[in-house]
Amino acid sequence: MAHTHICLLAVAALVATLAHAEVPPYIKTCGRRNPRISECVKESVSYLIPTMRAGVPELDVPALEPLYVEEIALADLADFKAIAYNVKLRGLSNYVIKYLKVDLDKATIDLDILFPKVFMTSDYDVKAKILVPINEKGPIDITTDNVESKVTLRFKKVERRGRTLIYFPTMSCKLVVKDYTANFMPGANDNPIVKAINSVLVSSSKEIIESMTPNLEKAVSSKVLDVANRICKHFTYDELFPDRV
Repeated sequence: MAHTHICLLAVAALVATLAHAEVPPYIKTCGRRNPRISECVKESVSYLIPTMRAGVPELDVPALEPLYVEEIALADLADFKAIAYNVKLRGLSNYVIKYLKVDLDKATIDLDILFPKVFMTSDYDVKAKILVPINEKGPIDITTDNVESKVTLRFKKVERRGRTLIYFPTMSCKLVVKDYTANFMPGANDNPIVKAINSVLVSSSKEIIESMTPNLEKAVSSKVLDVANRICKHFTYDELFPDRV
């Protein structure tokens, strides 16, 4: 949910912040010889938040409010399975960077991010065995507080048509979701089947969180890598990391 996003916002903002070629006024650059490069980038990312909310078309960065994810498998328990479609995440631009470190020698970027509150709306396909077999589709609202994300991005330099570019081949994304509130098919709570599904969402929240977290991490990683690499194609390595203090 929230997490999804976690990672996408941070990477898009971070890479754009370091850009040097045709730098627009909303981007504050940081030189690679700056002894406080991590602190500089952290400040620059914070400065970029208002622009990121609406998206940056010239850098292929989508709007963060809301952020769209096509499909996520959120529950895969023995008696309860749920797939979310057309996922819309809100609240991702109101994040707090708890830790950020840029290591050019190791070619890594590490971030710890906190999202105070994230809202998710989506369409769900739920299959469950609650007294009797259930197969339901419908909208769902989910709210989660204080989502934590720990991200490590790994990059390398690649040659493309005589230009040295940055490419992100892999990343790790660890998400911590402590709890959530959920309402399946809002406005239809008089339906006994809907009531049963909502009851499971509450009573099995721990198991559902454990089941969905790996799927969310995969979805986040795929989305972040795609956006990061689409941004980086616009700049050379020296433009992204200018050789100055």
